[in-house]
Amino acid sequence: MDIFGNIFSVVYLGYIIILIFLYVKGKVRLMLHPILAIIQGIMITFTVNYLLLTSIENIMPVNFIIIGIFLAFSIFIGGFVATIFSRDNKAIFGVITGIIFAVFILIVDYKDFMAYNIVMKLVIGLVIVLAVSMVPGGIGGFIARKSKESISISTDSYIDEYIYCIGKCDSLNFKYNQILNGENIHVKEFIHDCEELVMKFNGLNDLGESNEINKSIMIGTLKNMIVHVKMNYLEK
Repeated sequence: MDIFGNIFSVVYLGYIIILIFLYVKGKVRLMLHPILAIIQGIMITFTVNYLLLTSIENIMPVNFIIIGIFLAFSIFIGGFVATIFSRDNKAIFGVITGIIFAVFILIVDYKDFMAYNIVMKLVIGLVIVLAVSMVPGGIGGFIARKSKESISISTDSYIDEYIYCIGKCDSLNFKYNQILNGENIHVKEFIHDCEELVMKFNGLNDLGESNEINKSIMIGTLKNMIVHVKMNYLEK
């Protein structure tokens, strides 16, 4: 059971890391409904906490301080994932992830928790809810929100430039047809614009598989138009 749990946890954690890596590269969009994103955050919190505890148990005895540190770190990761996976970029999803996990901890350890007097119950409850859950979850959510903003700016700028290039390519294709029809188009200016657009297309990266294919087709079309116009319509 431990072997199966470790394998599943490692695979799932790797899957989440790969998704985030692809998102940073602009190859996938992480746009889950907030509820599904929070569930994803809770699942990764369980996974990270499980891996940390099973790893450390083979090395040294586990005490309450170590458990608390691992829980805080796991909820930090969970808060980060819950926010970065959500279609709504809000750090509050990290806090919610932490609260839900804190409630789960209190329910699971209910009998041990009830053994303490009222003062200790309040102290332990506050530590679990605030220091171990809400604060780390909120920090993770805040970092994810800021990360999404910067990632969105970098990836969207590529997409905006790509859309501009598509429009420019359509415009040049229209001018190319005008040249073929014998209309009065400045051929040297047309060639210059085509060559400039080819350079812009070549400067665009990480557009996704389908967009990369379209980019290659458009570059090929532009180069063919350049060659044909130079050979047949450029004054020698």
